[in-house]
Amino acid sequence: MGQVPAPKGLILMKSLSRRDPDRLLHMFGCDCAERALYQLQKGDDSVPVIFGELLRLKREWLEGACTSEQLRSVRAEAEALISSSFGEEECGQKMLWRSYVAASEEDAFRAAKDASMGAVLGNAELATEGMDEEDDARIDLWRETLQREKSWQKKRYLWLKKTYQWAGGRMTFLIREGTIETPDEVALHVD
Repeated sequence: MGQVPAPKGLILMKSLSRRDPDRLLHMFGCDCAERALYQLQKGDDSVPVIFGELLRLKREWLEGACTSEQLRSVRAEAEALISSSFGEEECGQKMLWRSYVAASEEDAFRAAKDASMGAVLGNAELATEGMDEEDDARIDLWRETLQREKSWQKKRYLWLKKTYQWAGGRMTFLIREGTIETPDEVALHVD
């Protein structure tokens, strides 16, 4: 990451809690990864189909329509693809790809925490790739991207939490079916 300082108090660590319902944490992890997927596609970067499949399977797993074994199998394929594509090299795209894998974890808190961090850091790195690491403009853009994504994540998490308090476990179905309208400021799609 060059001269870009490591962020302090990264992401939502104060907001995320192991005491939060698993369904809420899983959904948030998937949402962070899905938004990162849209952002990567918006930048005309091709994203292997397996990552979209992995997020779809994770959402199905939440509804009981996919087994843990199916989810683990596709996650292993995705991890192998990351290793073969990048090796030890670190870059924004690799961080984003890893956020998709992180969202598929079965431990709810870990899925939410790792997917949110991977998405924020990956987007910040991707936004500044190709810029001189010593350039102040790169550092400013990196920080702006980090803050924008952190802000979106916080708003999305609080909206999901409020929705969960109202709808409980039906939340995932109601949001997916469009019964609960998603405010523009927390929408997954990036314009």
